[in-house]
Parts: sequence; structure tokens; C-alpha cells
Amino acid sequence: MPGQLSAIQVLTGLLDAVPVEAAYAMLMDDGREPSIVSEFRAMLPQGISLKVLERYKFYEQVESPQTILVIATGEQRLYANLLLEIGVVAAEGVAA
Repeated sequence: MPGQLSAIQVLTGLLDAVPVEAAYAMLMDDGREPSIVSEFRAMLPQGISLKVLERYKFYEQVESPQTILVIATGEQRLYANLLLEIGVVAAEGVAA
């Protein structure tokens, strides 16, 4: 559904559920950062930097066998792509 849920709304939920270790966004074809990247940066936990990749390098990372989940949002802004590396999610009551 266009506009339902936005990339920001989905990221908010993910940040509450998984330990993010790294984040990557896609540069626009002209080499500029899309405006949403500043919103992503502001939301990431302290100490986690967001790196930007040229479009085809971003696609290579997404196509990696290590990619285990892809979420398609209703985000309508162009280049609102975000790749997250997550750490181990420990079961409740179990040390990670």
C-alpha cells in the first residue's frame, strides 16, 4: 500500500527489536545522498555510522548470500533503501 508503512516507521520497529551493528544507504545516481539518509542517521543508535554506497555496490551487498530478509515498505520517496547488519538476538533470559 503506497505510503503505508514508511521506511521510517519500519526502521523504528526494527531498532526496538534487533541490535544494529552497521547500516548502509544508497547514493543517488548523481552521487548525492537522498534526503532520507539524514533521517536514517538520526535514528540509528549512538556509535553506529551509516555508510553510503554507489547504487550498484549497494545492490551487490543486498544480493549477498548473507542477506536473509528483505522488507518492502510503502515508502514513496526515491532511494529510500537501507541495508542493516544485525547482531545476535538472544532468547529472553539467555546470555548472548
